[in-house]
Amino acid sequence: MEGLQSNITLWQRFANVDLGNAIANGFSASQIYGVWNYQNPSAIGDEVRHFVRLYRGQYRARLIYIKSPASGIGHIYLAKMDTGLNEAVIIPDVEFYAATTAFNQMLVSDFELEHSGSFYVRMFTDSKTPPSTGYFMPITCLNLERLSD
Repeated sequence: MEGLQSNITLWQRFANVDLGNAIANGFSASQIYGVWNYQNPSAIGDEVRHFVRLYRGQYRARLIYIKSPASGIGHIYLAKMDTGLNEAVIIPDVEFYAATTAFNQMLVSDFELEHSGSFYVRMFTDSKTPPSTGYFMPITCLNLERLSD
């Protein structure tokens, strides 16, 4: 298939909003690349997505994000573009909450993609830790790197 990628970085500021409010920017010299993005105001059920075309195989996902007192629990899936059905779990549960802001967080997760093709990377929140005051998903970027066939 033509146009497939084996390594891609998805910047949250370029995500498409599926549910919820528009993408907002946060800036700080404390965060790698100096920026993070989130839906503002946040709400349960917020969802953004990125379009990708990937080869089948083993992948490593690297999520760069921030933890904060107003953040929720997020999930990152790969869904088939033609059906919308989830094809792979990239990162099942991301705890974005912390009692104080924590910059430069990184989560690494491996997953397998059984078919090459066109997909949506779905990022959504559906819950929060009880002391959290919101549902923010403050993300800088997500990198997907193909490790093998």
